[in-house]
Amino acid sequence: MDFDPAIFQDAPLGAAAASPCSPALPDAFEGVLIAAPERVSVGLSETPVVPVCGAFQLRASDASDAPLTLHVSRDGGPAVRGLAVVEGELDEPEIPPPPGAPEPSPEALANTIISGYFHIDAQAATGAFIAPGTYEIAADFAGVRSGPVTVVVARRPARP
Repeated sequence: MDFDPAIFQDAPLGAAAASPCSPALPDAFEGVLIAAPERVSVGLSETPVVPVCGAFQLRASDASDAPLTLHVSRDGGPAVRGLAVVEGELDEPEIPPPPGAPEPSPEALANTIISGYFHIDAQAATGAFIAPGTYEIAADFAGVRSGPVTVVVARRPARP
């Protein structure tokens, strides 16, 4: 299987830490960003893998216990949705509160920004078979949708 750009070849699927394919989070950004290969070329006997590398920066009050949902649409057809499971921790280390400390107030959570990363196989997340075609992919997290990315999946000619 070949990816263009090749940086997606080693996407750490399932990881929740930054990687070379992770989108950069601009300063003062709030939202979800994703990146994926422009083209995935697969051999006749290969099952396509479509890595989606993402990053988010959101208010803690919005992101608590929110699921990450991937939306995949082929050739302009209806979107297939799937919940993505990401193992690991957020980018910030968790510092335990002192003994007897009160729970953070809603105001404190609303003023706290959290960030993190995810790396997902679009086929595994949605359960949909990825056949040759053009796909539009977006991610929803905490009520915020990323901009879409377009991925072309094509069969690679048989190699002699």
